[in-house]
Amino acid sequence: MLIDTLAENPWLVAVTWGVLSIFDFTATMVYSKAYREFLSVNITYEGGMEMNPVFEKDVQQLRWFSPRYFVSMLVVALLIALAGIWFPTVWFEMLAGAALLLVLITDLRHIENLGIVWFLISNPNSFKGKIEQSYALSQRRVAVGTFNIGMLYLIVFFLVGRVFFIGGAVICVLFAIRHLLLSSRKLRKTS
Repeated sequence: MLIDTLAENPWLVAVTWGVLSIFDFTATMVYSKAYREFLSVNITYEGGMEMNPVFEKDVQQLRWFSPRYFVSMLVVALLIALAGIWFPTVWFEMLAGAALLLVLITDLRHIENLGIVWFLISNPNSFKGKIEQSYALSQRRVAVGTFNIGMLYLIVFFLVGRVFFIGGAVICVLFAIRHLLLSSRKLRKTS
């Protein structure tokens, strides 16, 4: 089973997480570019479209290579690989689930957003009016979506009995709480 292969190969988990994370960053930049070039006519996100405060400036500046992101990605990948060496297999399986399933739902959200972009490029008159979404609402939407997927992972755990999915469920709930807390963050006024 694929989960066994992942649980027994920490470097495979680290590399898979790295590939998914590179897709995350690239898709964020593609969406940010589309937002800047034409989406912002119909959709406005207060504070920008990046949901992680650590990388807001990189995304707003369309910095396709972010040293901060690159270093953090390498550190996390290394920690994943080391955890696979240090932790018992069952604990590493849970960690692998947390790492991979969280970035997977982020990537799926990007695919959905980019699908909308591609549709709007070929059908520009399919969107009428303007949506202005507050920072608080953006963060709460991510919180609710992440929590819901976490509950789905919990159901899958009960169906298949693999702690891989408990890892996904726990990290999703923790990230949902994080985004709920971020929804009360006060943004600096930009001139």
